[in-house]
Amino acid sequence: MTKPTEHPPKIAGKLTPMMAQYARIKSEAGDALLFYRMGDFYELFFSDAEKAAEALSITLTKRGHHEGEAIPMCGVPVHARDGYLEKLVRGGFTVAIAEQTEDPAEAKKRGAKSVVERQIVRIVTPGTVTEENLLDPKSPARLAALSVVDGKAFIAAADLSTGEVLVEEGPEGRLGDMLPPLQIRELIAAEGERLLQGAFAATEADPRSFSVEAAKGRIEAFWGVNEPSGLGLTEGGALRAIGGLLSYIELTHAGESIPLRMPRIGGQSDKLAIDEATRRSLELTETGEGSYKGSLLHTIDRTRTAAGGRMLRGWLAAPLTDRRAIEERHDGVAYLLSDHTLRDELISLLKGSPDLERALARLRLERGGPSDLGLVQRAVATGEALQARLRLEHTVPDLLAGLNVGDRLQGLAATLLSALTDELPLRVSDGGFLRAGFDAALDEAVSLQKNARQHLAAEEARLREATGIKSLRVKHDKTLGYCVEVGKAHADRLASQEGFTQRRTMTTAARFVTDDLTALSQRIADAEGEAAAREAAVFRELKEAVTDAAEELLDLAGHIARTDTLTSLAELAAEEDFARPALTDGTEFAVEGGRHPVVEAALRREGKAFVPNGCSLFDGEDAELQLVTGPNMAGKSTYLRQNAILVVLAQAGSFVPASSFRLGIVDRLFSRVGASDDLARGRSTFMVEMVETAAILHQATCRSLVILDEVGRGTATFDGLSIAWAALEHLHTESRCRGLFATHYHELTRLAEELPRLHPVAMAVREWRGKVVFLHEVKPGAADRSYGVAVARLAGLPESVVKRAGQLLKLLEDQSPAGGLVADLPLFGAVPHQPESERDEVRAMLDGLDPDDMSPREAHEALCRLKDLSQS
Repeated sequence: MTKPTEHPPKIAGKLTPMMAQYARIKSEAGDALLFYRMGDFYELFFSDAEKAAEALSITLTKRGHHEGEAIPMCGVPVHARDGYLEKLVRGGFTVAIAEQTEDPAEAKKRGAKSVVERQIVRIVTPGTVTEENLLDPKSPARLAALSVVDGKAFIAAADLSTGEVLVEEGPEGRLGDMLPPLQIRELIAAEGERLLQGAFAATEADPRSFSVEAAKGRIEAFWGVNEPSGLGLTEGGALRAIGGLLSYIELTHAGESIPLRMPRIGGQSDKLAIDEATRRSLELTETGEGSYKGSLLHTIDRTRTAAGGRMLRGWLAAPLTDRRAIEERHDGVAYLLSDHTLRDELISLLKGSPDLERALARLRLERGGPSDLGLVQRAVATGEALQARLRLEHTVPDLLAGLNVGDRLQGLAATLLSALTDELPLRVSDGGFLRAGFDAALDEAVSLQKNARQHLAAEEARLREATGIKSLRVKHDKTLGYCVEVGKAHADRLASQEGFTQRRTMTTAARFVTDDLTALSQRIADAEGEAAAREAAVFRELKEAVTDAAEELLDLAGHIARTDTLTSLAELAAEEDFARPALTDGTEFAVEGGRHPVVEAALRREGKAFVPNGCSLFDGEDAELQLVTGPNMAGKSTYLRQNAILVVLAQAGSFVPASSFRLGIVDRLFSRVGASDDLARGRSTFMVEMVETAAILHQATCRSLVILDEVGRGTATFDGLSIAWAALEHLHTESRCRGLFATHYHELTRLAEELPRLHPVAMAVREWRGKVVFLHEVKPGAADRSYGVAVARLAGLPESVVKRAGQLLKLLEDQSPAGGLVADLPLFGAVPHQPESERDEVRAMLDGLDPDDMSPREAHEALCRLKDLSQS
């Protein structure tokens, strides 16, 4: 990722004044692409132009020469800037925007060769965008700064599109768990400090920006407090992270005032720890291919508002461990689930509710327009309607209570409603967004602008009556402006009257000016500018009224989002028959009729039914482990993942896809299902598996849930079995956690005789007419075999390969000691290969048979001969 502080080689040699200015500004922009404003276009030059032209698929042209070479150039229209910015930012580029900061007319006064002043007003990076079309409405857009001090990690994260600021801290070893719930788009750290890689841009910054002393000054400037401890910022590491974050925001916004809310101080102790591998395995917010569609979030999201969608995403990304807080969410869902009439009414009110948080942020950032004022008005109206409906209820759960749209917000909404037209433009400069009658000065200017003909006709009628000249006309002269024209016969008569000055004599007519007509002409000419200026002034007044009420509006936005999230979860529970989890402070884990919501939804689209399964990992006193065996394609991976997903949903505050679920709060969730590699870092599938398994064995506690699938699959059989065996013993004896351990090493089932908390279960399979039928049911006991050859046949392996595999499998099973491994695998010679000549003889014989002409005796003899050939 580009570092805004880096400086590429300077553009040397003799330069024109304009290119000299460009070179100076480019040196300030560093490696960022420079959007250099020239009239109605942003132009890019030199290597910036070449990179942008390729990334944007636009034409690369030339402009002038530098040191004998044509200068590459491309450009994008100012009005279409955001669309091009979106492509560049999503492509990993940083963009510096240099605007004209001087009126071109002023530059001309300094001399013909003077260049209009320009300067960088903003640097756009993945974590600092606020434009609506560059953001996902239902995803946060957080920028984070990282500081590690004495083994503790501190993360300060800000969402500039909402003004939200979070500060998290935890052990450095849990840094990999701390970042994913924040869903950041860009991470910055001091140059030379550990900089993690992930699904975000990574940026190094000047270490001086992370100093504690500098942080204190920035905190005072941003939030007006002299002592950071007043914000709960007492740790030096937290101050360093906040300082680095604020410094980067100042750098990218070139002194622009950035409104940020007071930091919310948190920690990891009240969150369910989920590492990145587990998030990938469970596909919580995106699939393995990086798609939102098909993820757990996509399947359960019923929210009607953008803020509600962001809140649901946040709940799912960071489930809780505080039982009381979780049950508050469950109470809200249960209340709305029990009253479908109330739920339907709230859904109706929430539909179309605007994104108040982001509209308010744009207005406070001076990037908002009339349409954002309209969004504020509509959001307050939604709040008023929700408040009125909820007040009809006698008992409302805590998370739904407290919605209060006070007199100030009601008055603000009334003002906005009376001021704004129904159709609102995005920009103030587009005009026409204020209702007639709201502002008298604006109405007069608009009247002059729109009714100039009527005003001129009225003045013409008045002058005719005053002069008695019926042929008098008011006309427009390119030089004089509006003037009075009379025929030559009336020229002397009009010239003798006071107030008329003759300015032009023509062959058949004369033209005069008057003070009143000159004034009217000027007022008409100025009307458009006056209307625009007055509209802009009224917009500023309305915007200030909105930003003055920012805290109340943000509180309202939070209530609307929470109501939407709880309503969404209640609707989900009603539609999908989800049950309320029963939470305890112990280590219970008892599922009846559990289902995987994503798989169930996919099967439903195909007209198929999902087979539910129970799962018990608690014997009444202690946590248990299940050893899961059975063939692939029998539903084993689904069974493993669904039990982990039940925990995530339950502790996020949702009801769960099960008949019942009794759960002792889980502190850490681990799920390693499926194979993956990391070839870019030189790690094979087996190495990745071992690294992730090591992390689980080191960190799992008695309150954790561990899901492991096929440990040891990527190495030799004895090695793999040994590793799986030892890992299973460790989880049972050392970690003493709840867990599901899936394996194809059937030998491990014998451990159940020695490990009292280990219980084998298997995926049910039935053989029917020579075929294998997967029942997708979990039953007690161990699988009798893996049915791998049958799965190979289903996968479409050549029949000759399947038959040969079956022969080898029978041989190995016959020669293997009971319950043990094959000591010596006689793969060569034990089952003789059928010679090619014999296979040719079989084919020749089959080709010569005509079943329709054969007698029973002839057919019997042919079969006997074929059997002899197959056994020879």
